[in-house]
Amino acid sequence: MVEKSVLIVEDDAIIASFIQLKLEEMGYKVPSKARTGLQAIEMARKFQPDLILMDVMLEGKIDGIQAVEEITKTLDIPVIYLTASSDEKTIERLMKTEPHGFLIKPFDDRILSSAVHIAVFRHKTKKELQDTKEMLRSTIESIDELVFSISANGLFTHNHSGNKHRLHRFQPGNIIGKTFADVFPSDVAKKLQESFQWVKDHEKPHSVEFSLEEKGIRYWFSSKLTLRKDVKGFLPGVTMVMSDITDSKNMYQELLVSQDKLSEAQNIARLGSCDFFYREGKFVYNNLFFELLDIVDEEKINDFSEEKLIEIIHPDDRSRYKIFKNQIINEKSTGFAIDFRILDRQANVRFIHMAGQLKFDRTGALERMINTLQDITWQKNNEKLRHDVELAKETAEMKQKFFARLSHEIRNPVNGITGFLHLLEKTELDQDQNSYIKALQVASGTLLNLLNDVLDYSKIDSGMMKIRPGEFNFRTTLKNLHTFFIPLAIEKNIDFRCNITNDIPDIIVADEGKIFQVMSNLVSNGLKFTKEGFVELRVSSRKKDKEEVILFVEVEDSGTGIKAEDQKELFKEFSQLENDTPQIIQGSGLGLSICRQLVSLMGGEISVRSDENKKGTTFWFNLPVLIAADQSSAEENKTGQKEPQQEKLNCSVLLVEDMLVNQKVIKLILEGMGCKVAVASNGQQAIDMFRETEVNAFNIFGRIHYDIILMDQMMPVMDGLTALKILKKDFDKLPPVIVLTADESFAQNDKYLDTGFDNCIIKPVKTAELYHKVKELTGATKSRSSIAKLEIFTLESVEEKPVINASTLDLIIKNARQNNFNIELLFESFFEDMERIYNQTLSAIEMNDNNALMLIVMTVKGLSGNMGASQLHLVAKMMDRYIRNDQFNEATALLPLLTEKYTIFKSTIESQYLKSVVEK
Repeated sequence: MVEKSVLIVEDDAIIASFIQLKLEEMGYKVPSKARTGLQAIEMARKFQPDLILMDVMLEGKIDGIQAVEEITKTLDIPVIYLTASSDEKTIERLMKTEPHGFLIKPFDDRILSSAVHIAVFRHKTKKELQDTKEMLRSTIESIDELVFSISANGLFTHNHSGNKHRLHRFQPGNIIGKTFADVFPSDVAKKLQESFQWVKDHEKPHSVEFSLEEKGIRYWFSSKLTLRKDVKGFLPGVTMVMSDITDSKNMYQELLVSQDKLSEAQNIARLGSCDFFYREGKFVYNNLFFELLDIVDEEKINDFSEEKLIEIIHPDDRSRYKIFKNQIINEKSTGFAIDFRILDRQANVRFIHMAGQLKFDRTGALERMINTLQDITWQKNNEKLRHDVELAKETAEMKQKFFARLSHEIRNPVNGITGFLHLLEKTELDQDQNSYIKALQVASGTLLNLLNDVLDYSKIDSGMMKIRPGEFNFRTTLKNLHTFFIPLAIEKNIDFRCNITNDIPDIIVADEGKIFQVMSNLVSNGLKFTKEGFVELRVSSRKKDKEEVILFVEVEDSGTGIKAEDQKELFKEFSQLENDTPQIIQGSGLGLSICRQLVSLMGGEISVRSDENKKGTTFWFNLPVLIAADQSSAEENKTGQKEPQQEKLNCSVLLVEDMLVNQKVIKLILEGMGCKVAVASNGQQAIDMFRETEVNAFNIFGRIHYDIILMDQMMPVMDGLTALKILKKDFDKLPPVIVLTADESFAQNDKYLDTGFDNCIIKPVKTAELYHKVKELTGATKSRSSIAKLEIFTLESVEEKPVINASTLDLIIKNARQNNFNIELLFESFFEDMERIYNQTLSAIEMNDNNALMLIVMTVKGLSGNMGASQLHLVAKMMDRYIRNDQFNEATALLPLLTEKYTIFKSTIESQYLKSVVEK
């Protein structure tokens, strides 16, 4: 409870102290005491006490009455006068200030206490009553409605005509003291009198709607009557609140007038409509509204409401509809749209689209909801089809981008393979080497076939993929498959074995490329995802009749098993297993999907057996194939004839290529044509080399002039197109530039010419095409004297050396015999070491590990020298010199020559020396 304060104004100090003592005993606070009228004014304004005890007769310029007059001008503080005078003139002055009491001196503490308490309570009560009246007045005046107070006997006692009263009859002077019959027309008065009586009888509110006409204008009202009782429960009367609903009523009437035209338009558009008028509790609808909702029962139509609409909505959509409606009402949204389902009388699902508007009154309350309905079942049923079409378009676009990238990535290594095969074909080869070349040619051909199949992957989906059966030696195909994958198996230290039953026919009629592709994919996956152990290819057959057999092919590995749920996803397009799965299918995710579709196209089936709790996975497929009538026929020689001897080009070439294998292959092919070749690994390096005044390409040339540039299209750091633009900008005279690309579309319609290139070669590079285009763009062949000679070892110096240093080999054989050492085992160990070193070399080159390559080359140099391999030793010395001069690319370019000299040395040892040593 807040402590009340009292200001004492008394010039007698003893009386003032007495009053202060008594007030404090009563619980009041005395903030200060004043002796004069001026002091009283100052302290009243400063402390604003709850009561002032004011002596009438004070010292100074003004007395107590004058002080009160000044204080009450700005402050509402009750005052009790202290006086010893009772003359009429003083009393008259006192009464004009409306004091809250008098204390005639002398007075005791009981009289003081009673006067103070009464004055404080009276002032507090008076102030609260004033505040209540002001709040009520302000509230009534702030509303637009008409408010009337009616006595129990039906007389108007008070009215508030609202901020916008439009009827003169409701002015206060025209209504107070009158009855309903005096104020309203007879029909309206009757309605209001009946409503008034109903409220009195039932003691509940009651509403009635009516219209009034004044000056030719009709006004509509909604009137609500409410019983009013006093604090003792007696009935003083009724309060009537009249709301002007003219605008809403006119809108409603206008809507009814235009309903026919609107209904006709909606029937044409198949739109149902329904307007909910919340204040009137009514709705207006067209016939199509109920037709769309499948409501035909007249009783249900007459009893329809918004709650009934919610009942028709599908149970799974009701909650969403309610939440949506509450949201748009709370957000005061004007327009809205929502789709939901309903169940018709046959329990069929229909899709309904509802759109409309919300109307709010001036207070923000929802006044009207305009709905339109449309049956969109047909659109919804076709929506999935449209989505599938869009998804198909996106997928097709994604596939095209993927295939273009895949084409580039595959054609680059194929370029290396075919290039090396072409170079090896031109060398003197024995029977075994020819078989190796043949196997490699089959492998590279298969890879190109695979690329073409992937690029045409869409044909599989559309049923346009063609199976091209033909006669071929199936056992030779299996042998080629084994030969192709054995290096990878050796590198990973995995036992790759083939188990082929004798009942397999030699010559069959089927699509060799497709069968080889499926088997290659399964074997490749097995080797890729097996860390240790084995991968086994098993092939058997079951004869169906005289002309047809069923081939059974299985590829088993010893890797970790695959989960059952993951096995279902393996053969789907673009599917890959989770990363924590040991046998995750890396890459495009197309391999097994293509296998499945190819096997299906060939009339077979494919599947997998695996258990994640056990080691090992087996992929298998079966195929029906025809048996060739002539089993003795041999395969045609697919290697073709060697190209005729070509005229040397004798020109200088700047080769710009990022892939190391392509650098080697194209460089060797060009050198075979008589060209001198400098190599750049990206566009920026090519620009730098072209700008150099002194060009020292691989220590091969002195000062040279490039006759032609071969530029790869896609490279890191800077691509070929960007490099070409810079070269054309910086140099007035630029030699012809041929673009090397794996993008076949780049060559179509001479697109390369638009980008500034002079010609285009699609990877893999074909020797004949390369020769003719270089020759065409460089003009006549030039004299070799225009090209600087090699300043270090040459190929001629290698060829001048014998394959085997006879004296070294004789010494090895002599020492081995003296120590009872098996010569055959010695060379087998050397050959095993060299094959292991070869794989290590490839790894070092791939990782750009210069230090590792230097150690490997030093090992080869030492081993070959000790074993008497003269040519091999000299090539290793050449590589070693390049590495020590930080010429990494030049060293790796000699790897094919190193391989060739090792192969020749091994063949010579096995055919000439080991055979004779063993016989002795």
